Amino acid sequence: MLAITRREFLVRVVFWNLSLILFSQISIPLPFSPVPITLQTFILLLCALYMGRNAYIPVVLYVLEGILGLPVFAGWTGGIAKILGPTGGYILGFIVSSVIVGYTWDFLRKNVVNAVIMGMLMHIIIYILGVFQLSLFVGVENSISLGVLPFVIGDAFKVVLATLIYGGWKRYTLQ
Repeated sequence: MLAITRREFLVRVVFWNLSLILFSQISIPLPFSPVPITLQTFILLLCALYMGRNAYIPVVLYVLEGILGLPVFAGWTGGIAKILGPTGGYILGFIVSSVIVGYTWDFLRKNVVNAVIMGMLMHIIIYILGVFQLSLFVGVENSISLGVLPFVIGDAFKVVLATLIYGGWKRYTLQ
């Protein structure tokens, strides 16, 4: 990867942070689940593939902005109550997955197969943390049916789409 200036790095951090905020608002509430369908993980994967080990920086900023009360989470919401509520584990999973996937991505060959694997790993991490916290509100037996199963097909589609976008991006840029 080519060396970039601090200004370029900051522009990338701001770009991915704003992308997370905006794509969080593409949200479809499910009447049977406290967890909405959003495009956050789509952007999160693109961010990890693009920024590698630095992917956690815009993600941590996003979560901190939300904790401070800025309306950055799905449905233009924010506040510590979101982190402590039923969807807080998913949001915290964004940070953990961006660290693990971002760092791992830096050590892999940059190809479509590895990008798909990283997307699957990212979602598994988010599901685990999300379901753990969700189970505190809906019980262990309901947490998988409310917090994972309705999202698997859509999340698989997001991984494929993000991988295709990354492949095109890589092919036509110096990344």
